[in-house]
Amino acid sequence: MTKAPCNWNMDTGTFLQKQSSVLDKQLDHLDETSLRNVGAILDKLRFTGDVGHWREFALQQFKDFYPRNSYATDTLFTQWQDRSASCGYELLVDLRTRQVVVDRLVTALKAVRRDEALEYILPHVKACISKHPSDVKGEVGTTVTFSVGVPDYVFPLPKYEWLMRNLDGKWLRPPNLGNTPEIPIPITDTDDGMYAFSCRVSNSFDGMDHVANSRMARIILVSPLEVAITPPRQRIREGESATFKCEVSGGAMGETGGYHYQWCRNGREMRGECSTVLWIDEAGPDNEGEYTCKVSHISMEAAVVAKQPAQLDLLTRPKIIEDLRWERVRFAEGSQQCLYVQCMSLEDCTLRYRWMCDDDVIKTSGEGDLKLSPVTEADAGLYHCVISYEEYDGAPDLVTVSRTCEVQVVGESGALTAGKRHEDETPLPSAAIASPAPPMSPDVAAMLQGVQFGSPQDTQQPSSIQTTLQPMDM
Repeated sequence: MTKAPCNWNMDTGTFLQKQSSVLDKQLDHLDETSLRNVGAILDKLRFTGDVGHWREFALQQFKDFYPRNSYATDTLFTQWQDRSASCGYELLVDLRTRQVVVDRLVTALKAVRRDEALEYILPHVKACISKHPSDVKGEVGTTVTFSVGVPDYVFPLPKYEWLMRNLDGKWLRPPNLGNTPEIPIPITDTDDGMYAFSCRVSNSFDGMDHVANSRMARIILVSPLEVAITPPRQRIREGESATFKCEVSGGAMGETGGYHYQWCRNGREMRGECSTVLWIDEAGPDNEGEYTCKVSHISMEAAVVAKQPAQLDLLTRPKIIEDLRWERVRFAEGSQQCLYVQCMSLEDCTLRYRWMCDDDVIKTSGEGDLKLSPVTEADAGLYHCVISYEEYDGAPDLVTVSRTCEVQVVGESGALTAGKRHEDETPLPSAAIASPAPPMSPDVAAMLQGVQFGSPQDTQQPSSIQTTLQPMDM
């Protein structure tokens, strides 16, 4: 039975409308000869285990009409066998009475790979493409898939031939891809933009070949998008400015624009901060914290956040949390004593304690204790400690000075052997006597001009002078 070719008109869509009308019609649209030819093909069907050609076809493809292990179904099949030499034809006639459309029968025949039966049902339709392959993105070591779409009503069923073109414009045939509308391609690091893929779709009837070529598509190499913020940490003085930069690496090769940036501070989005650089002018305490950046792209499903946030700290002078206990103290000669100051440091900074007696530096270390062991007359004097950061030594605005303590030395008789005697003091140990700390010398005051001093408001300290003759535990 010869079928006239049905041409596709891209402008008017006539072809699509004509084929849809054929598939949507019921089986009574088919003539008697077509039904008998298709029935004969169904009679010759064989399934795994030789379970019974047309019968298994009906039970599998039309189980809503012919339920398995049903008395009604078995009775109907027996009647067909008794009255006809072609049960396949009887099945089609029964389906026609049930108002089955042509499209469902076509689907059932394709499921059992009886494409030759379609010759009696479908008109000839030359090969055409409904979906072209598109560029695909993938990482090295993965596999991507190119696919081409052909309308279901194209008949005879088309053949697929995939072609690959290199940068020189030469077409190559990829090996072992087969006759398939989809091809898997493993990605190597040389695939990016090196080759373009296209598919040739064709069928033949009435002595003519009908060919449709798809558009070309290529592989775009991508790598995981990584976001980094530089510098990772900044320390600035209050009122100074800071700058952070968001750097993006990875993503699709050749894709350098189109990113959207959103800066966050301490986990909260910063309104209006959507560029690659974050400027912080005249920083204050409200600007301290952890900064990160979220990067998104129209091709990405979700935004990517910087792996390591950046930190902004304000440089502040060391804060005294335990100052010298006394303004004036008496130590027994030969005893073991200790003066102690403790400060709070910035993270990753090292404190430097510089102990001074009568304006002379007597000890510099990373600890806040000064041991006098044993106490001698030479230990009498005015003591204070200058605390700074090793990393910023010499910066006067980052230095803290402890309170001043006058040390007097008392001999075994209880008499004052070293240190200034005050008129309101007795020569023997007595209870604490309230007295202001001695004034600092003009030279030391000039050297420490502008430096913050520890104050009783910052620490809990007694406001009196302690007189002691008891050795301290070392």
